[in-house]
Amino acid sequence: MTLEEIVRTALLADTALSSAIGGNLFLAQLPQSLLNGSPFKALTFQRLSTQRQYSHSSPADVGWCRFQFTAWANTTAAGADSLAIGYALFNALKTFNASAFPASPEVLTGAPNFVINQYMGIEPQTQPPIYKNVLDVRIWFRDQ
Repeated sequence: MTLEEIVRTALLADTALSSAIGGNLFLAQLPQSLLNGSPFKALTFQRLSTQRQYSHSSPADVGWCRFQFTAWANTTAAGADSLAIGYALFNALKTFNASAFPASPEVLTGAPNFVINQYMGIEPQTQPPIYKNVLDVRIWFRDQ
């Protein structure tokens, strides 16, 4: 499995996050079918960079990736909904572990996943307005 597949599988298995997005978790971009004007809530993600840990002998099989997650909503409470999706993602990352899928407590306490940056905005030239909550996240992994 790729790291993206592991991330997607684990996040969809999180009940609170999956409920908040209605199962709408996509790699890189929203599908055109969601942008037809009907209210929706969704989450997209993409890998921005990969940083491996190195030793004097060789590259280690452990590292971290920076992912960008974007929570989208165009519901009647879109701002609050996109923020709620971000909180659900934040909580899901507390228990998600790509180092020893599905769980490895020593990695969670030694090198936890965390949100590096977060900002909110409205996608330009959208009607009704589509709110977005962008989160940059660091996720630790071990080659599977």
